Amino acid sequence: SAFLGTYTYLRDHLPSVESVLLPRSEWGHFGPLEQPELVADQILAALSGFSTVADAVSSEKEG
Repeated sequence: SAFLGTYTYLRDHLPSVESVLLPRSEWGHFGPLEQPELVADQILAALSGFSTVADAVSSEKEG
């Protein structure tokens, strides 16, 4: 992928991040459009400890 270097840099330099690589897709960088269920599953998993998105944002600001 042309963006793998950016992915690696951000993964290594952003605090409190959990990295996820989607499987290769036919259209390359349009993977999230081709695999919306996987994207939604990852978002829901990341937010599962919070009752609302606002709680997640508030927690991130505090931490």
